[in-house]
Order: sequence, then structure tokens, then C-alpha cells
Amino acid sequence: MTQDDDFELVRCCQSEDPEVQEAAFRNLYDRYQDRVYNTAFRIVGNASDAMEVSQEVFLTIFRKIGEFQFGSRFFTWLYRITVNLSIDRRRKINSAPLMVGDGATAGRALAVLADESEPAPDAWADVEFVEERVQRCIGRLSPKLQATVVLRYLEELSYSEIAEAMSCSIGTVKSRLNRAHRTLETFLKPVIEALAAGGEE
Repeated sequence: MTQDDDFELVRCCQSEDPEVQEAAFRNLYDRYQDRVYNTAFRIVGNASDAMEVSQEVFLTIFRKIGEFQFGSRFFTWLYRITVNLSIDRRRKINSAPLMVGDGATAGRALAVLADESEPAPDAWADVEFVEERVQRCIGRLSPKLQATVVLRYLEELSYSEIAEAMSCSIGTVKSRLNRAHRTLETFLKPVIEALAAGGEE
């Protein structure tokens, strides 16, 4: 059985005493709510959907925690649920038709067009602007590649932890990261060139 600091809380969540269950689940929620939200946000790309995904994650955990068998670390199980629900939500967002007159979808269309516009030269000196551009580039990856990048570089999970969270082999994780690197190199080329040009001035 894998050792995990969260196991005692999980056992309490599986207790037949409602008060013990509630206290333990609240502790797990407080411990992981930010990580769940941040992961969801980086995959779905907007705050409202990330919040809905986060709520759905913890509702799923609450319903299914009695099925947890302690054969893996709790947080990789939590990440698996978060990634799956985030990918499902992102696919729904991407498949939504862009209809004239629909404010929300029109906004998405404008955002895409704005992303292709040429920024002012001094914008590249703004760290937040550069980070936003990088995040948008990551957002262009396929859902599984994006989730792998998020878990590896933003959540700092190991290859084995990512494999466990995404229900795949370590070889698959490495392959997805290699594909993501090649794709991001193309997407990030304008960012890198702009930063290099700024440094030469």
C-alpha cells in the first residue's frame, strides 16, 4: 500500500460518523482547493468554467471517496478526476458553435482575433503580458497535451505521478511532452523573437 499523508483524512471521510466525515472532507477541500482550481483554470482557460469544474471535482470526490482503495496516492487520484473533468469541459467549450448575436461566443471569437494581433513593442516588457501570451500558446495544444504540460511544468508532478493521474504509461507521458515541446516551439516563436528583439535595444 502506498504511503500518503492524506490517508488518515480519507479514512475519516469513509467513517460512518457524519461529523467525522464532514470535518475530514473540509480539511481535504481546504488543502487542495487552490491546486484543483489552478489546474482546471490552466486547462479550460477561464475563471467561471474553472470554478464549475472545481465544484464538480469535489462533489465527485465526496460521492466516490468511499471507493478509494489506498492503492495509490490520494492527490494523484484527485488530479485524475480534475484533469478528466477539465478536458471534458474544454472540449465542450471548443465545440460550442460561434453564432452571430451570442455575446459569449462572439467574445471568444474576438479573443481569438485579438490573440493574433501585433502587440505594442513595449508590451513585451510586461511580465504579466508575456505570461498571458505563453498561457494562450499552451491553450492551443490538444487537451491531453495541455494537461500533461500543466501537470509537469506548472504543478511540478513527476513522470510517474502524471502517468498515474492520467491513467497512462510513463512512456506515453514522455511522448506527449515531446510533442508538446515541438508544437510550443512553433507557437512561442513570435514571443521568443519579440523578447530577443527587446533585449537588443
